[in-house]
Amino acid sequence: MSHDGILSQEEIDALLNQSGETSDSETLASEAQLTEVEIDALGEIGNISYGSSATALSTILSQRVEITTPQVQVISKERLLEEFNTPYVILQVEFTEGLLGKNLMVLKIRDALVIANIMMGGDGQVNEEDELTELHLSAVQEAMNQMMGSSATAMASLYQRVVNISPPQARVVNMQQESDQLDLEDWLVRIGFRLRVGTLIDSTIMLLIPLSFAKEMVSLLISPSSASTVSEVTAATEVPAAPAGAQAEPASSASMHAEASVRQKATAVSSEAGYSTNHSPGELRASASGSPSHQSQGETQQIPVQKPEFTPLFEQKSQVETQNLDILMDIPLHISVELGRTKKMIKEILELAPGSVIELDKLAGEPVDIYVNQKLIARGEVVVIDENFGVRITNILDPRERLRNI
Repeated sequence: MSHDGILSQEEIDALLNQSGETSDSETLASEAQLTEVEIDALGEIGNISYGSSATALSTILSQRVEITTPQVQVISKERLLEEFNTPYVILQVEFTEGLLGKNLMVLKIRDALVIANIMMGGDGQVNEEDELTELHLSAVQEAMNQMMGSSATAMASLYQRVVNISPPQARVVNMQQESDQLDLEDWLVRIGFRLRVGTLIDSTIMLLIPLSFAKEMVSLLISPSSASTVSEVTAATEVPAAPAGAQAEPASSASMHAEASVRQKATAVSSEAGYSTNHSPGELRASASGSPSHQSQGETQQIPVQKPEFTPLFEQKSQVETQNLDILMDIPLHISVELGRTKKMIKEILELAPGSVIELDKLAGEPVDIYVNQKLIARGEVVVIDENFGVRITNILDPRERLRNI
């Protein structure tokens, strides 16, 4: 600033640029906010879809699975990368029909190890130093495929349209270092669930949805015929016009009707599917207080009555194990045959040349070892098939022991 109190041109430009940047950031932040109706709708979608997924996961793992009421939050890409500073298992799910978009499921590596261990016949006990191999990822991917299939079926009932997804792709990703591979938008909706699997897992899973796709999901749920903008959704969900002389209802009334529409659809779907969704006490109070206004005068509420259905006291464990095996049948495994071993000193290794003969610790005709994923499962004798070598198995572990070893 000059001595006479007048700003210079450079100072004026700096102030203009600063105010412009502030307004742009405020605009982006305001556009990224979700209304209460949208937050409730996304919560109901999560309740329905992941309630069905929990049932599927419980069947696969033969464990009690609980998924709590979701927490919905809008988060920027920069904030997300700051929070997720360690590797996670990322499962990318793409909707191909009914809904067009994709989302990411984020699992902790230890949780993925427990799920994979159970699916491969283990007891779910894992160590902190255990590594997540390709075999583990394949098992987790198969489990998530079953979960997402159940989720798509529930969403199809919720949206009353066919909803199809592509098989989920699982991989270990460090978001801070590999964010470009995930193709994240600037603003995302993070839906967090608390996941409990028996006494083995008590953790959280995250669902990341692009903000634009999340708004489209809400728009199609509240008013399928309306456009994807929030203003049009609100207009489409307003009640019929009041008689002449009456005042128009406030905008909050339209939101209440939209929220009631979402809850009505969610309740119908959960009743058809045979499971109930969890609600917070505040949601239950809001639903109870708003219910009388949606009943016409003289109309009696019909409460469906069904006979109770009880699960058998003694489950057929062999059927569950057979189902788990069917899920794992398409996972490729590496088989190797070991003729024998020996030890050499470094001097002898350096003296090796073409024509040198290495004597092994096995006699001619002695059975050779057969390994699957570097685990010994069988022994056999070497045979010749046409022009290729083969192995005729003479001794092998039973299927249960084989599954535990691999």
